[in-house]
Amino acid sequence: MTSSAIREIAAEESRGSEDLAETFGAVRLTQLALEAVGDLESPRREFRLPGGGDGYGFRMLLTLLAYAYARGVYSSVELAERIVADADLRYLATGDRPSPTELRQFRRQHGRLIQMALGRLLALAAKGMGTDGWCRGETEAARRLELAMAADSYALDC
Repeated sequence: MTSSAIREIAAEESRGSEDLAETFGAVRLTQLALEAVGDLESPRREFRLPGGGDGYGFRMLLTLLAYAYARGVYSSVELAERIVADADLRYLATGDRPSPTELRQFRRQHGRLIQMALGRLLALAAKGMGTDGWCRGETEAARRLELAMAADSYALDC
């Protein structure tokens, strides 16, 4: 199953577009992602893979993944590639280019926090549409995180 097949299944399950930028615009969705993560307490300032390597801002990675999942970009490989091509992702990455392995490991280690941030982003988006979607936001965030795990598992299996 390819990343595009996973997105097609996800869109069918949610009966709409997986990409919230189609509804809100990429700039507004970027603002919502920054706002959603802004109030969360993060356990540390930097994320680094065990054994060294480049360190990345913890909040940057949290915001980047929440935004990507809100856009329907679930694969760490695809996200790493799109950071180069997509201006909004480049902005959120603050000039850094985390590898698919770093993105995947961050998701594995901090999935619950990503789910909270994405839930807040989705709730803010629902509020912007005049609905109270907190419960739906949490459920949708969990579903999108599962899709990200499936996309990365598929990529590692191939």
